[in-house]
Amino acid sequence: MAGDWIKIEKCLLDKPEVDQIAALTGLGRWDVCGRLFAVWAWADSHTADGDMVGVGPETIDRIAGHEGFAVAMKATRPSAWLLIDEQGITIPAYDRHNGKNAKKRAMEKNRQDLHRSRTGKESGYRPWHHNNPVTHQA
Repeated sequence: MAGDWIKIEKCLLDKPEVDQIAALTGLGRWDVCGRLFAVWAWADSHTADGDMVGVGPETIDRIAGHEGFAVAMKATRPSAWLLIDEQGITIPAYDRHNGKNAKKRAMEKNRQDLHRSRTGKESGYRPWHHNNPVTHQA
């Protein structure tokens, strides 16, 4: 269960690429986000690096439940969210958000944030500071 999740940016709904996919497919932005989640969750189970040799756009369309979804992902700008060639498909910059290393980084960040919130570090509080009367022995 520890690896049964994927990272989704909270600003996904507002990304220009989502609007582009919506315009190309005729789907709404909420619908596009759900279908992107399905594609990315499927990819998380089938690739470690974003490369899927032998997988074509029809597979992505099937996972997304909408014909033309893969081509719309490929058409996003400034960068494509999917590359398609004769070898298969690739999710560019896959390791930034997906895969074991990305999950490890996300979990480490969450752990550090939790630790900082418990120790008060994010507020500038430093219990070891030399001017702190609690820790400074004169």
